[in-house]
Amino acid sequence: MELKIKNKRELNFYWSYICSITNQTIPPSLRGNINHMEICLMKAGLSQHFNNKAIENQVLINIKKDCDNCLLSETEIIWLNRKDERQINWLWFLILSSKSINTLFISFHLTNITYEHDNTPLNNQYYHNQPTPYISYTPHLMHSNYSIPTPPPTLKNLSYIDLFLTFHLNQSPYSNKEKHEIIIKYFDLGLAKKDDKVKLINAIKYQWNIQSNNENFSWLNKNNTQQHKWCIDYIVDYFSKKNINHSNSINIEVESDYYKFILLFDSWICLPDTKQLFIQSIKKAYAQKKFRDKQVGKKQCSFNLSQKSIQQLSLLSDLQGVPKNHILESLINHKILELGVK
Repeated sequence: MELKIKNKRELNFYWSYICSITNQTIPPSLRGNINHMEICLMKAGLSQHFNNKAIENQVLINIKKDCDNCLLSETEIIWLNRKDERQINWLWFLILSSKSINTLFISFHLTNITYEHDNTPLNNQYYHNQPTPYISYTPHLMHSNYSIPTPPPTLKNLSYIDLFLTFHLNQSPYSNKEKHEIIIKYFDLGLAKKDDKVKLINAIKYQWNIQSNNENFSWLNKNNTQQHKWCIDYIVDYFSKKNINHSNSINIEVESDYYKFILLFDSWICLPDTKQLFIQSIKKAYAQKKFRDKQVGKKQCSFNLSQKSIQQLSLLSDLQGVPKNHILESLINHKILELGVK
């Protein structure tokens, strides 16, 4: 059978399913150009496994049908291709929690009907925009009556396969670049109709817009690593006190504690008002922490000053734009240096 593969994502679809059927190791990366050698290597893998031209051709025919029915165009995955670190981490949490794209349809549908610890339904308009919770597409590979050797067990029910296990996708990548590549592979290799995938992506996008609009984190200093660690400890402690399960998100590798904290917040399923109250609480707690930190090494003093000295101290404070205690400390330090006292 002659293969006409148009792009790298299509090549990856063929190669991934051929490697899974034949128990071969999927290449860690494919060359960007689609050439005769790569197609020959795929066919050679099938030939070595089956040694039967009729079966080999039938496998390729079935993979082509599934590829044509399931693989989205570049235009249809534009939103998934956004290089937004916060969005990538949240999408990674979603797919890692679901493994099978069919499970993602079901879990995402159910998750968005009601909030955690609450029976409040979302508005009807959003509910009707959800994808159906079951995929009606039946993969062609499921009905292939291959002779011995048979396909591995992971391909017996292709509509519910664990995509990470079946295609040996890294479940603990550190870099956002690798996460993004695996996210695209996840949606490419999931066997669901194109229309269903588009509906699912649109529903996920809709939910992401709600999540990301909850808070923009402008109060976080992106370069303050101590602040980020404190925020993570605060939200983890909050979850523990409220008996909120955060195990799926806390163990995810993230490039920085800044995005780790944001992921913990974004992956938390609850009412928007609950998140707003949490943000108010953590901001207040952090402001109190900063105030306490400033008081370290300081002790309150009680002494009398003349009315004139008080007025002059206030004037110096206004002119120099610093607190009154800074003026006093500066004058004392200057006098100590002048007298040579250590």
